[in-house]
Amino acid sequence: MIIESVKLKNFISHERSEIEFPLGVSILVGPNGAGKSAVIDAILYALTGSRVRGEKMEDLIREDSREMEIGLAFRLDGIKHTIERQRKLIGTPDAKLRINGSMVANSQTEVSREIMDRLQMDEDTIINSVFIRQGEITALLEADPAERKELIGKLIGLDKLDKAYVNMRQLISHFEKEVDKFDGVKREIEVRRESKQKTLDKINSLQKEIDDLQEQLEAKEKELQEAQKSIDTWEKKEKKYTELTEQISVLKERISANQDKLKSEKESLEEAEKAKEEMEKIQPKIQIIDTLESYIESLDTKENLGKELDAIQKELKKVKGLLEQQHQNQKEHELYIQREQELADAKDKRKTLEGAQSKYAEIITELNHTQEDIKSAEETISTISDEAKK
Repeated sequence: MIIESVKLKNFISHERSEIEFPLGVSILVGPNGAGKSAVIDAILYALTGSRVRGEKMEDLIREDSREMEIGLAFRLDGIKHTIERQRKLIGTPDAKLRINGSMVANSQTEVSREIMDRLQMDEDTIINSVFIRQGEITALLEADPAERKELIGKLIGLDKLDKAYVNMRQLISHFEKEVDKFDGVKREIEVRRESKQKTLDKINSLQKEIDDLQEQLEAKEKELQEAQKSIDTWEKKEKKYTELTEQISVLKERISANQDKLKSEKESLEEAEKAKEEMEKIQPKIQIIDTLESYIESLDTKENLGKELDAIQKELKKVKGLLEQQHQNQKEHELYIQREQELADAKDKRKTLEGAQSKYAEIITELNHTQEDIKSAEETISTISDEAKK
């Protein structure tokens, strides 16, 4: 700490004074009562807010005055600090601390605490490090080394520290025991920390293993999904295969039935062929029947003529001839009836043959379609079988 200046107003014997302290050693020179000690008192009061001499705080206020003011400027670690303190005969004291012009504390207690924190000294240490009372310098010079050490210790507060150390021995012993306990607890904590670390390492290892297993599980689930898709596809193909197999079975039954039917129709066709041959054989007879029909028409005309002859009863001879002819016609008519029946049978056989031929064509067409369906079904089954093998 380097003091730069101090301002006094109505402080002890000073009505208004301002003293600058240049770098180096400063000496205050003057007769007794000139106010040299008051300057030191002002510095201490500015730093601590406590009186150094006198019985009452009011003793610091100049006679015939109701208040006093002190201003102290100093640098600490190169930073400018400014302290302002005021005190009245009646009322609360006021104080302000500015650092580089910025307010950091504005009450008596706050300013004192802030200064002690920044100087890292208590009030007694500040007073003893700054102020030596009259007579103590002479005693210091005339004392032997042991006394001088004691006196210096008293001046800087070492005697208080020794007393405090003696008073704190029991407390120190207690805390040493606590430190031992703490060391034990610390070792236990360290052991637990190591155990915790091992547990964490194990947890991390297990977590990594879980992550790996999770990845494997996801991969297996994907494989399962693919397999399920393959199974679904295979089941569809199997269903299709079953349907096609059933269709093939039905087609085979139809083929078998159609083959039986075809056999029957072939037999019918053979019968129709035979009927055709028979019809060709009786074709000349049919022509004879046509001739007979013409002849019958002619007979009808002659019969009418015969009736006319009967009516006029003129030509008996013609009538007798007509009767004989009529007898002959009766035989021819019976033959005609027989031939007509044969013709009807031949026509029926022709119709049967034509129906058989048409049915045979339908069966052949259906058989071709059936064979195409079988071939298509067999190709589909082969394709499904190949895909199922894949």
